[in-house]
Amino acid sequence: MSCLSYFIQLILASSILIFSIALIKKRLIKSKELLKSGESITNIYYKCGFNDYTSFFRSFKKEYGI
Repeated sequence: MSCLSYFIQLILASSILIFSIALIKKRLIKSKELLKSGESITNIYYKCGFNDYTSFFRSFKKEYGI
């Protein structure tokens, strides 16, 4: 593997990571709005694209420290 292809792989990997983080933050912002409106937790994590309560709660707790 050449240095150039390795460098390109590193850039792509970091771009994917940045996109994933941004997507999770956007989902968490929306979920926080829905929580304030009184929506049920089950509906919130489903509407915001989380697979289950555990992944939603883990991400929410990590972001907001709650």
